[in-house]
Amino acid sequence: MSEEVKLLAGVHPEVAHLSWMVGSWRGIGVAEFAGQPQLGFEQEVEFISTGEAFLSYSLKSWWINADKERVEPFRSEAGIWSGRDNNLVAVKLDEHDGLDTWLGHTQVAEIVNAVITRAGMKLYVPNPENPTEMLAHLGVRSYGLFQEKMLMVHEMGPEDDSTTDKISIMMERA
Repeated sequence: MSEEVKLLAGVHPEVAHLSWMVGSWRGIGVAEFAGQPQLGFEQEVEFISTGEAFLSYSLKSWWINADKERVEPFRSEAGIWSGRDNNLVAVKLDEHDGLDTWLGHTQVAEIVNAVITRAGMKLYVPNPENPTEMLAHLGVRSYGLFQEKMLMVHEMGPEDDSTTDKISIMMERA
């Protein structure tokens, strides 16, 4: 049997809809910056549950060469993911350029034997003057779980804008 995350095993009920993220993930991705060739990177992500009403999160990534060897650090971030009613998510991140808040919604698409096997989520930056309004022009983070792999896409500008810088990666459990 694969290393699946049980829906409530060791995860606080307020973050049960995020239980599919718990664990260590690793993969190779692509960064696309306007006017530049695509660049490859390696990434490691960890979501940890301590049984409290949040998940701890850390991310480290490195630029890689054509042989998929690490060349230099690319980015890192750490933060807290907390759940809200109706599968809402609030994320506080310490990124390379400061502290950020992201809000979004998780959609659990499939549960098999009390295990989330397919899910998706989009996060947006909230408007500080009206927290229920999302500022999609500041970027969108998308996450998904399908066939035991996690997909992450970070668009650093409006969705579906060909000039928007984007990083994307498919990761497996480490």
